[in-house]
Amino acid sequence: MIKGVSMENRTIKFRVWSKWQKRWAYFTLGQVWSEEQRGLYLAFCLNGERFYEFTGLKDKNGQEICEGDIVKNEFGVDEVYFNEGEFKKKSEIGSGCSIGRLGSETMEIIGNIYENPDLLTHST
Repeated sequence: MIKGVSMENRTIKFRVWSKWQKRWAYFTLGQVWSEEQRGLYLAFCLNGERFYEFTGLKDKNGQEICEGDIVKNEFGVDEVYFNEGEFKKKSEIGSGCSIGRLGSETMEIIGNIYENPDLLTHST
């Protein structure tokens, strides 16, 4: 269990970056299987879009942290990534540290890898 989050009881949510509309689309697992959303979901899949999952955690401002978010804390700026069954900051893959154990409440979402990729190249 990630600190403060029951993985069994969390709402499974996804977001996907629309390359052609340059915006995020959001889905819950239930919407993926619903008749009215299935066509849109399949369109994203057929275009090879990557879906990013909600981690079940929120940043210090109450924003939901998803894969692909760029977060900042006292240790620097990094991308949230899913690896080996845990949500981690990309620089910590292989370290065994999940963002829950690192303390998501100290993190702040400052952008995402599609709209703000320069945040990762200019981080200190």
